[in-house]
Amino acid sequence: DLVLNGKLFGALDVPSINLTGIVTATELDLNGKGDISGDLNVAGVSTFAGNINANGNIVGDDSTNISGISSVTEMQIQR
Repeated sequence: DLVLNGKLFGALDVPSINLTGIVTATELDLNGKGDISGDLNVAGVSTFAGNINANGNIVGDDSTNISGISSVTEMQIQR
């Protein structure tokens, strides 16, 4: 077990870690799979190197431009 009260500087290499509460990091490098079961709020520019699989609707606001889509297939017209 790792118990830390205060600040940790440098590298931390542990096979498993379970964090509860608010975690603030200036850098986060994850290798492997990540599972987020709650909400994820990302601010700033986000870059994705691979495909983005959305298992729901992609919704923009009235001022967001979405570009670079080569084709769109409509499955059902909603009225």
